[in-house]
Amino acid sequence: MKNYIMSLRNMNNNPSRKGFTLIEILCVLILAGLLGAFFLGGYVNSVKMQVVADSNYQQAQKAQLALLRIILEMQNVTAPSVSGNIIDYSLSGESRKIKLIGTNLIIYTNSDSTNHTLLDNVTDFTANYVLKNLSISFTIVFSDNTSQTFSTSIYVPSS
Repeated sequence: MKNYIMSLRNMNNNPSRKGFTLIEILCVLILAGLLGAFFLGGYVNSVKMQVVADSNYQQAQKAQLALLRIILEMQNVTAPSVSGNIIDYSLSGESRKIKLIGTNLIIYTNSDSTNHTLLDNVTDFTANYVLKNLSISFTIVFSDNTSQTFSTSIYVPSS
């Protein structure tokens, strides 16, 4: 029995014995878990922020495209008029309107009696026509509840 105890002591003090104790392994695993949780939380936040930024960028592109569409429509119009933030005009003999319905900026065409959505999430739309100059402005709300106003002035020569 004495020899058995001595051999156990020699195994614990043997410098050639390699390996980690259970406590050391548990401490490393706990520290790795804590570091992983910390960095994973930061990564998830950065992914969420990227998704919001991408959504806002797409909404801003839609707003610029809507402005461009309005500019192109107004280049060949006849008899435009603005009343109560509704733009009435005639394009190639067809009567059209640009107006805000709810939160959608639409073009209404008489030929098919349909509202064609130019832009959504619009909170404000204003139009003013003075001396062949049409000023248009609208405000949109982005996915992070910030808002931005887009505006343009168009010279309408054919009125």
